Amino acid sequence: MNKKIHNITIKSIAGLIMVVAAMILVSPRTYAFTLEKYAQNSVLSEGKWVKVSVTETGMHLITTADLKKWGFSDPSKVKVYGYGGRRISDKLVSANYIDDLPQVASVHTSRGLMFYGVGPVTWSTKSSHFVHSLNPFSTVGYYFLSDKEAEPCEIPVVGRPSVTDESSLSETFVDRVFHEKDLMSAGETGHMLLGEDFKYSTNQNFVFETPDNQGETVWMRCSFVTKTYASTSLRFTANGVEQEYSPSDIVKASSNTPYTHCSEGVIEKNLNVTGDKITLGVSYNSSVTVHLARLNYLTLNYNRLMKMRDGKLDFRASATAQKLRGATSETRVWDVTNPLEIKEMDKAVSGDAVIWTNAYTGRREYTAWDENGTFPSPTYEGMVANQNLHALEVPDMVIFTIGQWHAQAERIADLHRNSIDSLEVLVINQDEVFNEFSSGTRDVNSFRKMLKMFWDRGIDGAGGHKLKYALFMGRGSFDNRQLTPEVQALDFPMMPTWQSEGGFSDNDSYSTDDIFAFLSDGSGSNISADKLNIAVGRMPVRSVDEAKAVVDKLYKYVNSSLSDSWKNQMLLIADDDDNGAHMLQTESLYNEMLKSPSGGQFFYNKLFLDSYVKTNNQYPEAHEQMMRMLREGVMFLSYIGHANTSSWSHEGLLTYEDICNLYYKRIPVVYAATCEFMRWDAVAVSGGEIMFKTDNGGVIAMISACRPVFIADNGTLTNYLGSKLLERDKDGNFMPIGEILRRAKNVFAETNKSNSNKLRYALMGDPAMRFTTPTNVVALETIDGKPVNFDDQVTIMANQDVTLTGAVYDAKGNRMSDFNGMIEATLFDAERSVTTLGQGDNGLEVTYEEQGGRLFAVRDSVNGGGFTIKVAMPSEIASNFRPAALNLFAVSKDKQEAIGCNRDFYVYGFDETAQADTIAPTIEYYYLNHETFKSGDVVNESPMVIAHVSDNRGINLSTAGIGHQITLTLDGVETFNDVSLYYTPDASDTSGGVIMFPLSDLTEGVHTLRLRVWDTSGNATEETIEFVVKMGLAPRVYDVYTDVNPASTEANFYLTHNRPDQMITVKVGVYDLLGKEVWSETRSGRSDMFTSFPFNWNLCDNAGRRVLRGIYVYRASISTDGENFATDSKRIAVTAP
Repeated sequence: MNKKIHNITIKSIAGLIMVVAAMILVSPRTYAFTLEKYAQNSVLSEGKWVKVSVTETGMHLITTADLKKWGFSDPSKVKVYGYGGRRISDKLVSANYIDDLPQVASVHTSRGLMFYGVGPVTWSTKSSHFVHSLNPFSTVGYYFLSDKEAEPCEIPVVGRPSVTDESSLSETFVDRVFHEKDLMSAGETGHMLLGEDFKYSTNQNFVFETPDNQGETVWMRCSFVTKTYASTSLRFTANGVEQEYSPSDIVKASSNTPYTHCSEGVIEKNLNVTGDKITLGVSYNSSVTVHLARLNYLTLNYNRLMKMRDGKLDFRASATAQKLRGATSETRVWDVTNPLEIKEMDKAVSGDAVIWTNAYTGRREYTAWDENGTFPSPTYEGMVANQNLHALEVPDMVIFTIGQWHAQAERIADLHRNSIDSLEVLVINQDEVFNEFSSGTRDVNSFRKMLKMFWDRGIDGAGGHKLKYALFMGRGSFDNRQLTPEVQALDFPMMPTWQSEGGFSDNDSYSTDDIFAFLSDGSGSNISADKLNIAVGRMPVRSVDEAKAVVDKLYKYVNSSLSDSWKNQMLLIADDDDNGAHMLQTESLYNEMLKSPSGGQFFYNKLFLDSYVKTNNQYPEAHEQMMRMLREGVMFLSYIGHANTSSWSHEGLLTYEDICNLYYKRIPVVYAATCEFMRWDAVAVSGGEIMFKTDNGGVIAMISACRPVFIADNGTLTNYLGSKLLERDKDGNFMPIGEILRRAKNVFAETNKSNSNKLRYALMGDPAMRFTTPTNVVALETIDGKPVNFDDQVTIMANQDVTLTGAVYDAKGNRMSDFNGMIEATLFDAERSVTTLGQGDNGLEVTYEEQGGRLFAVRDSVNGGGFTIKVAMPSEIASNFRPAALNLFAVSKDKQEAIGCNRDFYVYGFDETAQADTIAPTIEYYYLNHETFKSGDVVNESPMVIAHVSDNRGINLSTAGIGHQITLTLDGVETFNDVSLYYTPDASDTSGGVIMFPLSDLTEGVHTLRLRVWDTSGNATEETIEFVVKMGLAPRVYDVYTDVNPASTEANFYLTHNRPDQMITVKVGVYDLLGKEVWSETRSGRSDMFTSFPFNWNLCDNAGRRVLRGIYVYRASISTDGENFATDSKRIAVTAP
């Protein structure tokens, strides 16, 4: 470890803030569209609107009767807007950007309204053939109808009604048909869905209509997907005639590796067949075990006569001169190459045909139609309320939500509006975004288009606000169209997700939320190289209850009243295996954080699995250590290693059972550099999601991967994240969590423009949320009157009485002379080297540094921003002449907080001049579960040991000596040596504190428990209690009371009980004097020591009506471990409002 970065001075932090404040972020207008690209107001802002859908591309008829039925009194005024099922490109360029809802060319005829609609199928060319693709976000295209006043969309007439040489006329064209059913996903990833099952039905026929077929052959493309571990083959027939087999008619073997779902075979061949109908037979042949065999799609291209049928024809041609048979002078021929810029051909009749020469060259798409032809009609989807997202002012933050929990999204907005950042926040229902930015389809890029508009408008900050954050409040799925049975069965509203196209392997198929942050002009063509313009986060909630739970938790976190040293505690966990890569990356993360100007103010706890002995393929001690630290609280936790969607490490460091029971009050931000732990688009809910949505526990935010990720690339992202994690802004505040991730990813993009590994990582949580860590700093300034600095480090000796002084400073380096309150100081032994055991697959012994054990803990007062602390050093300390550490946390009477950690001193040697101390420590009280306990009482199988101990000098917390630790001994056999970790100093300058040690899984019957306590001078005392364990013993409520009686505006109810720091379910009910329930509330969560969380009654009944003046009865019940206890009833008076 580089000792020069152990302690960062207040001046260095203040200097950094000045540098940040002086930096000017230049955002050239060249990275944004011109503002004229965006409408000032959406066409949806006024008028009557109806939404309709189409399933295919071509001319559509809306009859006059339907227009009247849909509420249009004058159908002749109705116009069509939108662009149907056209998929929005990931590439953001001005040339392909469509803003708002453009008007579509339409014609009123005697039958009704005619327009050219675009369905969800897109055609492209590959090797001179046409290949289709389906819109992965919608099975239909949407259009909007309105009779609002607007100039009609003109259709210009172009070309000339003649040809130069009739022999050059094009009379045929290449038509295309396809078959594709989307029925299932091979691996719940990517847009690719598969069709018919050939695993058992190995021979299947598919019928295609090929009207006016003019050729002798038909080109076929077949995509077939299998999972086998040897190559398999396909054979084809056309109208019963077997087609020639080619060695390329195979599907290659799938890799027998983790995360590989299937392989694709793409077979192209010319079928020898003629006629207006083709029955294509597909036969699958395999001699090996078949795990999956599915048709993906079939596409046919054939040469077709350019001839109208049923009064219409959609066709295409590259030649400018055309001849269309079956047409008359009344036939309209439209060039629909760009459906938003339709042109009509100036044509002439030539016998039973029409001819023309187009003024535009290249391949053109046409539609020809007669007024009396046969046309599909759009489907009525419903009325659309007026909206105008285009007119909104540029915000700092946008929250996209599903309508059902809009109110919860507004609560988050209010939190940020009233925060130190005073953000301008918009809450937008996703359906409004779809209507205004993707022509009604659920295209994921609709969100991006809206964000792009705000980004471009605010890029120079001229309006006072610049877009910084986007939060998505809803869960999604790999199946955005909800076609697969598994996704159809999910009973919750969804948000669309970005997916890679294929789904053959999790190693190259993934989902990412980064797409929403790529807002520069031209971004999207290579998203691995794109930089994030804004910070993005997601709360994958599925219901109003889940939304409320995560917002409630966010409020508790931001307004946390749990003021203690957990707010500067880091827990860094590393897996074994892989030549020590996870441990080495964790060390690198640690060093990157420590190098930060604020990094020295934090205390780092390292938990390397390979440092513990593996037993039955598990690390029980490591698991217990992790759970203890989570119980005490850490502000940030990193885990680097192996995982799946529901557990960490091959040894089950964090199990699914653990994940479902993380009910702790001090919840961390988690960074998990591991595979797919946050796979939030699968059918099953991931472990990361469970932790995030656990009310009264879990995590407040998580950065992790939604797919498998690669170890080396994880290390790169981890380093960049570590370098940004503790950065401060110009005001001295720690960066919002989303901004930290944005900056880390952008550095990654600069150094490796082709790496997609970082895209798999996302933020689950509020991107604008900051760590609950205080920005103020506590500084240790003297030790026994000697200044503390790196260049001349003071040495503290064992058995020495030491005086420490220091002060509290704000983030800009100013002493806070008005800071009056309490400081908690914890002294840690000298740093030590630890070498791991080299366990696990490809294990490696790794040597790393960790801080020594806890030596002393005390709480004292802060007055006028300064403090003085007396430390009685234990007589036994480590023999390492290496830096020690003093961790500091302070809180003022007005709830201001400060943190600090100093490593610029040593703990070494022994003070021979110290006065002898022979006074043993005192055990003031010692009981199980509740102060009413008496030796011999009956308790449950997992009681809490509670004791208060004190000493004239200090309680020994050091583990450096042998046999001088605080211990608990059960039945004279089993000794617990880690009891000092559960010691908390008193909230005063006394040399005493409380031990709260959880026992678990005790056997039924009589037990004894001996507590032995040592002081820092080597004196000991002990006490033994006896108790009886009874399985399933019901909890006991000693009292239920209210803080006000009579009540005029509200009342808070509390319970006292004997289930300290355990998961409990509490119900409080209020009843009238006839026993009828008026109001009740039930909550589950981790209890305080002996008092449940307060229940607030606003004096309204369960229906929300204010109760009448009078006398009511209240009582409570408590349950834990399946056992229940109810209290007696008490009365409460309610006065008139």
